[in-house]
Amino acid sequence: MIDFEGDLNEMLRTDAFATTATYALRSGATGKLTGILTNEGEESSFGEVGLLTAKPVFAVKTSAIPEEFDEGAELLIDGQRFTAASGPMSDGAGLSQILLERE
Repeated sequence: MIDFEGDLNEMLRTDAFATTATYALRSGATGKLTGILTNEGEESSFGEVGLLTAKPVFAVKTSAIPEEFDEGAELLIDGQRFTAASGPMSDGAGLSQILLERE
């Protein structure tokens, strides 16, 4: 049997790949989430040349995300300020992605 929970816990160790974010919700609630910040490029067409834009995403264990976490939440990750551009999107296997915008 595959141990998804154990795999997620191993992947989300802050001494490995993960980092801790501080969040502030619209309700005023605050807290911390541990996840993996990626900043993949996305290419779109712009005339005859392509335009590469950054698309930051924070991947978090679904069970750790507060129920009221939604678009507009503010996050501080590794000294960088972000706003959640989406609510958490679950992959169905225990991990959720939150699309981010830089402030």
